[in-house]
Amino acid sequence: MDREGIKEVSAAAASGQMDAVLIKNVSCLGRDILPTLAYIAQPNRWGVEAVSVTEGIIKNIVPNEAIDHIIDTMQM
Repeated sequence: MDREGIKEVSAAAASGQMDAVLIKNVSCLGRDILPTLAYIAQPNRWGVEAVSVTEGIIKNIVPNEAIDHIIDTMQM
């Protein structure tokens, strides 16, 4: 989560410059699911949705539910 692009997206989300961020899939955002979900939770608090092309809208939900959702969409 310490990449330049991630920092730019975070700054834009925090300043209200976006309503959503589109990603190909969650693994493109981060490989370790818990830090990735923690990262997604912050923009969610600012009213910014994370939308994945493959998993759909990633909401600020408890990690186990998010992991179940991602696994379910991968099995389709």
